[in-house]
Amino acid sequence: MNRLFNALALLAATSLTIISVGCGSGGGGSDQPSNPDIRVGALLNLSGPYSGNDQLVYLALYQAAQEARSSLGVTIAIDALDTQGDPTIATQQLQSLLDKGIRVVVGPSTSGEAQAVLPLANAAGALLVSESSTAQSLAIPNDALYRLSPTNVVQSQAVVDLMALQGKRALITVNRDDLGNQEEATSVRAFASQRRFSLQPPITYPTSAWSDFDSVAQQIVTAATTASAGGAEQVAIFIAGFDEVANLLAACSTYEPLNNYTFYGSDGTAQNTQIISSARPAYFAADADGFPSPFLSVPANQAALAQQITDAIGGTYPNGFALNGYDAILIMANAYLNDPQFTTGGVATRQAFVKAAQGYQGVTGVIQLNGSGDRITADYTFWGVCYLNGLTNWYSVGHWTPASPSSQRGTASFSGCPVE
Repeated sequence: MNRLFNALALLAATSLTIISVGCGSGGGGSDQPSNPDIRVGALLNLSGPYSGNDQLVYLALYQAAQEARSSLGVTIAIDALDTQGDPTIATQQLQSLLDKGIRVVVGPSTSGEAQAVLPLANAAGALLVSESSTAQSLAIPNDALYRLSPTNVVQSQAVVDLMALQGKRALITVNRDDLGNQEEATSVRAFASQRRFSLQPPITYPTSAWSDFDSVAQQIVTAATTASAGGAEQVAIFIAGFDEVANLLAACSTYEPLNNYTFYGSDGTAQNTQIISSARPAYFAADADGFPSPFLSVPANQAALAQQITDAIGGTYPNGFALNGYDAILIMANAYLNDPQFTTGGVATRQAFVKAAQGYQGVTGVIQLNGSGDRITADYTFWGVCYLNGLTNWYSVGHWTPASPSSQRGTASFSGCPVE
């Protein structure tokens, strides 16, 4: 994480946007255009728990603004406000943006925040473009929310396809009790049921949980014992959560029977540095068949650009959410070129965004939106924790490819960890 925080410090020094901690707001710094073509707000978790992805998104927005200026001739000022990952604060910060006359916003990042701010955004005629919200319940036609990640229906299909490929016939789900992770676990269970998996009762833990997961680990042991009548190799244990999953895996590592099961994660755990930065969760994840977790793929024709962005923002791997944020800014720049009144708000603003987004060659692939304004589908890479050269790290261990650019059905493949 040092590279990330060094990059943030450098960005703060150049005064792109002043990030305030707590409920404060960011304002344009000296590095921003004084009379921009577009003013874009951003609602991001920059100082609260689980802020790692959003910090990368923030930096990617700046990179995209530079690219819009150099390649499209569109100047963009970004006003980024810190939500701390809190739905109430997110609503307050959206009101701050609206008070400044800003009607075009990147974010919020989580489905819980998006659900909270949506009534205010709808009433104001704002446009919200979330890079990472996936809750299917927020797929609402003609509202303010547009999303560049497919809903959890697609991700869940990909995960269950991989489970089936690996011969799993029984499922245990564990999730953080928030909107996005709850719906993810529910969706995984629905697809597994369609494939006639046997299901154990769902296990949830409160949003306040961070370090003490022994009771949750005990519940997993009990469920695994019940589910493994046909053999532990047939049982899949799916976990949907955020950084706290590292502590959950550490708790599971103290129960020897769980070493025999395959654990799977979601896009909230893919590439998560908390999991590989401590020995107990890292070694347990590696021994749990890598803890494969899906994240948006980067197509071969965009790999060089993705790496360029990754290097610029101080990331370790191409981060699908950061790349979505990058795409969001450039789509907005194209929408402005199509309609100079793009940022004024209302139906015309949303229509201009959709026109620019449909068929756009994004860094994570071609973007197609459905009638609810959500990305229809995407390719996923499964990231797993592997031993290599005496260290544990995240590596690409498999893929899921949709049947067509508009299909939510696809095919999973698994290559496993690289060989030394």
